[in-house]
Amino acid sequence: MVKELEALKIQKAKYIGKNIETDDTITFKFEIPEGLSWKAGTHFHLAFSDFIKDSGPDKSLVRAFSIMSLEDERFLGFTTRIKKDCSKYKKRLMELQNREEMLIFKVDNNMTLITENRPIVFISMGVGIATFRPLIKQFSKNPEGIESITSINIDSSREFVYKDEIDSINNENFTNYYVGSRAELYEIIDNCLLKNNALYYLVGSDDFLRKVISYLKEHLVDKNNIIIDKNPTNAKLFL
Repeated sequence: MVKELEALKIQKAKYIGKNIETDDTITFKFEIPEGLSWKAGTHFHLAFSDFIKDSGPDKSLVRAFSIMSLEDERFLGFTTRIKKDCSKYKKRLMELQNREEMLIFKVDNNMTLITENRPIVFISMGVGIATFRPLIKQFSKNPEGIESITSINIDSSREFVYKDEIDSINNENFTNYYVGSRAELYEIIDNCLLKNNALYYLVGSDDFLRKVISYLKEHLVDKNNIIIDKNPTNAKLFL
C-alpha cells in the first residue's frame, strides 16, 4: 500500500475560493502546488485529506476533473455541476474552508492541441467545455500551427458555462456555438464536415461520445482524426 501511494506522487493544494458559473455550476480554485506544471487539456484527481485510510484509499473521497485554467492564470481550477441531490464528495466541496488542503495526483493529458495546420473542432457536452477552455485560451494567445478552431457546446438547460468569456474571443479563425438540442448539434457538425482533414476533439458522457463518434464515422471521419479524453487503452474501446 505504501508503494502504491508513493507511486501516485501526491501533492497538496490549498483551496482559495470559487466562482458561480451558472445556477448549479461552480468553479473551484486552488493555489498551484510548488513544482506542479501542466499543459492545456490536462486532467487530475482531487481527494480530500482523509482519502487515505488504514484499510486503503476511500474512493468516495476522490474524483477526476479537467483543469480549466492555464498556468499563467496563477491558480489551479476545475468546474463541476453541483445539484441539490449531489454526492457526499460534492457536498464536502461546498463546505471547503479557505486554505483547506486537498490532495492532487494522476496529473495527465490526453487532449493536447495538434499543431499540423489543420482545422480543429471541439464538441463538448455541458460542463465538459471545461476541458476546452484552456485550449481555446491557448489558441487565442498563440494560433500558430492551427488553421482554425470551431467550438460546439450542447446543454439542454441552455445555461451555458463560460459563454460570455468565450464569446468575447476576437479571432477570425475561431468560431463558437452554444446549442440546446442534438438536432442543432448535428447541423453544425455537418457544416464542419466540409472542412478538409479536420480533427475532432470530444468531451462528454460515455453515451454522448459513442453517439457522436458513430455519427462522425458514418460521415467518413477517420478514427485517427477523433480525439477523446481517455487513456489510449480506453480510447480504443470507443474508437
